[in-house]
Formats: sequence, structure tokens, C-alpha cells
Amino acid sequence: MERNSRNAAFTKSDLDLYNPFEHRETENATSTQGALTHLLKSSLGSGILAMPHAFLHGGLIFGAIGTVIVGFICTHCVKLLVITKQVIS
Repeated sequence: MERNSRNAAFTKSDLDLYNPFEHRETENATSTQGALTHLLKSSLGSGILAMPHAFLHGGLIFGAIGTVIVGFICTHCVKLLVITKQVIS
């Protein structure tokens, strides 16, 4: 792909022709189990460490309600990721 010399950006026709799946390296790709492990480590690890501090400042009732709401939001986001993966595949 060549860049447009006038504004050094790709034109719309260049971007329409680009397929990211053709340029993806799959030799050292992360497995499904590895991706799940990274997801759990990132979301649960910091959340568990911060939970006592959040309950200390928010209170028991607000902390419990907030935990349930954030749980629903996280579940919804994971569902969106799974649906997106199924659409892409």
C-alpha cells in the first residue's frame, strides 16, 4: 500500500483493500486457554486486590450492590467478545 503524498494518509480505497487476516502471524498465536488465563488474571487479579479498599470507602451495602452491577457489566462484555469472535470466525 502506498501512502497519499499530499497528507501522508491512506486513501479509502487503500483501506478497503487491506485485509488484516492476511498479515496476521499465527505461528506463535495465543491459545484459547492462554487467552482465558490472561483475561482472568487481568480482570480478577486487580479486582480481588482492590475489593477490601473499595468496601472500606464505599460501605457494605453500596459495595455489595456495586459488585453485582460490575459483575453484570463484565459478564455482558465477555458475552460481546464471544459473539464478536463467532461472527469473525
